[in-house]
Amino acid sequence: MPVKRMSYEERLPMKNAIEAYALDCLNNPEIDVKQLYELLRRAGDKILATPKIIDRVGELMHDRDTYVRKLAVKVYVEMLKQNPELSSEERIGRFLELINDSNPQVKEIFLEKIGTPIKGLEEIRPDVRLRMFEMLCDPDERLRQAARKAVGVKFGISPEVSRGIADEVVKFSVMAQKRDAIRLIESLDEGLSRRGLDKNVVFEGVRKLLKETDQHEFADLKFTLHIAKNLLVGTGDAESYNECLRQSYQLYKEIKSRLKESGSTIEVGSSRWGSIVEKIFKDSIPELAEQMGYEHLALGLKDATEHVKKEEPERIGRSVMSILIYGKPDVI
Repeated sequence: MPVKRMSYEERLPMKNAIEAYALDCLNNPEIDVKQLYELLRRAGDKILATPKIIDRVGELMHDRDTYVRKLAVKVYVEMLKQNPELSSEERIGRFLELINDSNPQVKEIFLEKIGTPIKGLEEIRPDVRLRMFEMLCDPDERLRQAARKAVGVKFGISPEVSRGIADEVVKFSVMAQKRDAIRLIESLDEGLSRRGLDKNVVFEGVRKLLKETDQHEFADLKFTLHIAKNLLVGTGDAESYNECLRQSYQLYKEIKSRLKESGSTIEVGSSRWGSIVEKIFKDSIPELAEQMGYEHLALGLKDATEHVKKEEPERIGRSVMSILIYGKPDVI
C-alpha cells in the first residue's frame, strides 16, 4: 500500500517542533556544542537550516567560550554555503565583523573560512580586504600564516610571494609606514585584478625591488609602489611589465644619485625634485607605457638611465623626456 505524502501544512508542526528543540539546545550551555556538531553534520537539512537557527548560531560566534565560538563560525559558514537563500547582507556582515575580533583564534578561523564559496561573499568590502593584507604583517605567526593562505585563496597571491612582500614591509619599525605600504600593496593588487596580469609574477618582481631599499629609505619603497600602480595602464604581459618597472626604478635611483653627487641646487625632496619625478614617473611614463607598450618603453628607460649618469643636473628632466619620447636627449 503506497505511503501517503504529508502536505506542507501537515509537516509544519513537526518542523516547528524540531526548530524549537534545536534552539533550546543552542541556548543551553551544557549541550550547545553537541547541537552545533549536529548542525554542522546536517548543514544542508532544510528542516534545521532556518533563519532563527542560523541567527542563533551567529550569536554564538560571539560567545565567551573560544571553543564554542570557533565551532559556531564553522557551522555558520557551512550553513550559508549550503543554503544560499539564507545569505543576506546582514548575515554576511556579521561574519565579516570577525576580522577585527580581539580573540586571535577567532580571527584565525575567520581567515580559514573567508575563501568559502558563499553567495554575497564573492566580493569583499574594501576595509576587510585591507585588514587581510595588514594581517600578513601581524606579530602573531599563526595569524600571518593564516593570512597568507587566505590572501592566496581569495586574491590569487601565493603564500610564498605574499610572505616575501610582507618581509620587506616589516623591516620598517614605524607602524604608520607599515600601514602606508600595505595600503599601497593592497591597492596594487586591486589594480592587478582589473588588469589581468599574473599577480605572482608581478609581486615577485615588486619584492625584488623593495628588497633593494633599507629601513631608512621608506620614501623609495613608497615611490616604487606608486610607480608599480601607475604602470598598470600599459600594455604587455607580466614579464615585460616587471622589466619596465625595474627600468623605471633604476632611472629613479640614477636621477636621485646624480643630483646628490653633483652638488646640484635641486635637492632631493624639494618642490623642484617633486615636480621632476612627478612629471616623469606619474605622467609621462604611464602614458608612454599605454602608447608604446612595456617592452619598447623598457628599452627607452634603459637608455635614459645611462644618459642621466653624465647629464647636467638642470637638464635631467628635459633630457629624460626627450629620450623617452623621441629617442634623443636634445630634442626637447
